[in-house]
Amino acid sequence: MSVPLKKPEESVASDTFKDPEDNLARGELFLLVLSVLCLLMTFPISLCFCLQVVTEYEEPVIMRFGHIRKNVSRGAGVYFILPCTDTLTKVDMRTKALELPFQEIFTKDPLVIDVDGVVYYRVQDAFLAVTKVSDADVATNLLAKAIMKNTLGTQTLSHLISDREKVAKEIQVLLGNITADWGVTIEHVEIKNVKTRVNVVSPGNVTPQPRPVKEASIFLQDSPVSIQFRCLKADGAHPSPHTSTIIFT
Repeated sequence: MSVPLKKPEESVASDTFKDPEDNLARGELFLLVLSVLCLLMTFPISLCFCLQVVTEYEEPVIMRFGHIRKNVSRGAGVYFILPCTDTLTKVDMRTKALELPFQEIFTKDPLVIDVDGVVYYRVQDAFLAVTKVSDADVATNLLAKAIMKNTLGTQTLSHLISDREKVAKEIQVLLGNITADWGVTIEHVEIKNVKTRVNVVSPGNVTPQPRPVKEASIFLQDSPVSIQFRCLKADGAHPSPHTSTIIFT
């Protein structure tokens, strides 16, 4: 009697999508049985630590012995978790608004401007958000600030003001290409305010412009005393060890 053999493709596919708990090692199976016995011995007190509530806007990521349990139904509800072997991470799937504070940016002109903005993003894949990055929110925040500063630094001030939506779309594409590996989707990027820096000098610090030569000569001709004063000032500016005497007639 011949036994039908599996096709190589079918065997590989079945091994890939098999739940990790179906192929536990002997040590892991022993710990699993031990944790169940401890649970039964401490019942019903242990029940408080085993039941986890997941809300409507969250998605649970359950790991057993470090392996993600993909065959577990996802969504809102109550989940039974073994404290010794399982870990449950709740991922917020709602859209979040990330405020980008004012940053000092040197444009291509070159000018110094201050720009702020906001980024709207959400987690698309909870498994990637847990396994590919330690903290998706912090990583997205830091990356958005860096990409915004680098992108605006290649633009002129006139282009940034006239094509603000186009520049924001470019930032969204660059940011989304990287966060896609983290399971994060960038929904929208908005550049809010663009402020240019202008050096303002107070009136007391303004240095008066020198008078024209013709105007100064007329002033000296009409005021002989001022000529004597300027001569004394010029002589005092170059002191010498010998005593000199100046006589005005």
